[in-house]
Amino acid sequence: MTAKTRPFAALPPETATALRPVLSGLADETIAAIAVEVPDYARAMEGAFGAAVRRGVEIAFERFLSLIEDPQAAAGSRAHTIYMDLGRGEFHAGRSLDALLGAYRVGARVTSADGSATMSTKRFSAISTPRRTTWPNSPSIARA
Repeated sequence: MTAKTRPFAALPPETATALRPVLSGLADETIAAIAVEVPDYARAMEGAFGAAVRRGVEIAFERFLSLIEDPQAAAGSRAHTIYMDLGRGEFHAGRSLDALLGAYRVGARVTSADGSATMSTKRFSAISTPRRTTWPNSPSIARA
């Protein structure tokens, strides 16, 4: 695939290095925002459900950083399996995929805003600006 079809390929690999230390806090913020903004997930993010959400968030972040480091890396069957399991879990809980997609959108928004702020403090001005995130893939995800 080209950088056009894989927009994260436009990010310098050191972006991943700058973002990796903030992942835990970013995961916490993302999970808190999901609990508040996605009505079906308003229940406490504790127990098995909370652990599954955290695992999904952390795997998504790690996958994103891995793809920044090596844009040619394959998505891998682990990611595919995780996403299939998330959809299966929604089905078994009696929910449509709307809640899961809403959680993805919240995650994209929180990650975009916080990632942009982190990159601004790390002087990656080509990637982010104080007023508007210019991460290549964020706007399309946030509008979904």
